Amino acid sequence: MAKKDRLIEAEVHLEEEQQGDFEAFLDHIKENPLLYVVGTVFIVICALAGVSYRLYSDGVERNGNAEYARALDIEDPLKQAESLARVAEGGTAVSAEALYLSGEMAFRGSDLEKAEVAFTRLREEFPDFEFTPDAIEGLGYIEEDAGNYGEAITKYQKVLDKFPGSFAGRRQSFNIGRSSERAGEIQEAIDAYRDQLTAFPESNVARRAQNALNRLRESNSDLFSEEVAGTDSELLSTLESAFESVETTSAEDSTSEELAETADEAPAETTAEGVTPEDPTEAEAVDTDASAADATASEDDSPASEPEVSVEPSETR
Repeated sequence: MAKKDRLIEAEVHLEEEQQGDFEAFLDHIKENPLLYVVGTVFIVICALAGVSYRLYSDGVERNGNAEYARALDIEDPLKQAESLARVAEGGTAVSAEALYLSGEMAFRGSDLEKAEVAFTRLREEFPDFEFTPDAIEGLGYIEEDAGNYGEAITKYQKVLDKFPGSFAGRRQSFNIGRSSERAGEIQEAIDAYRDQLTAFPESNVARRAQNALNRLRESNSDLFSEEVAGTDSELLSTLESAFESVETTSAEDSTSEELAETADEAPAETTAEGVTPEDPTEAEAVDTDASAADATASEDDSPASEPEVSVEPSETR
């Protein structure tokens, strides 16, 4: 019971404190009415400004999207480029894309000056935009068209180095090869075309690079024949080494087999008559036959009346 009374007392005390704070707040308003009026007006203005800005942004976005859509329907590339340039000035979500397309349309319409301005702005204002590598590539095209092949190669190389994984980055070796070929640097062109074959295989740009290599092989066969000759020499040297190794191995194997057969058979030494001393019976038979043959030959060939011939010591040597 005492515990319940304490809880009731605490609740009453809390209500009295809250009521006292509220009354004190009302008293403060009464004492400073201007301060609270100004604060209330400021809060309302901020809320209205936020709503107005949101509505304005939405309106600008809608207008920008509508103008962007209308610009895309224009058939003339130069007029389309102008309309897209105006959309890019609006600062909307489509500004970067509109700026890139503005440069593309100007390039197609042969207004290279406007194209260069658009591509340069895109590179500076939207460096991380997905089509920025294409814009830098466009700047390379403009330099190449003007005959500035060194500047063009620099632009293409920048795309290759900074955006290697992008679609534009994977085709820059072909652009470098084309500019090098136009500048008369045939060996550099060949190297770049070969790089393109490995950078983006089984692609249309790889096929174009292969066609360029075939064409250069016909007109600059010496640059390719040296490579082939070097390759053939290396291949020939490798084959000769392989053959020598095989012959050495075969000779060693033959020698080993002969030694093994000699050790296994252990043939006996032969005498001057070609009979082995281990077979005495056969040797005796051979000797008996040989003696009989000699005796018979002596009786048949030498006549009884033939005188003996003596040899003087002076006739010997």
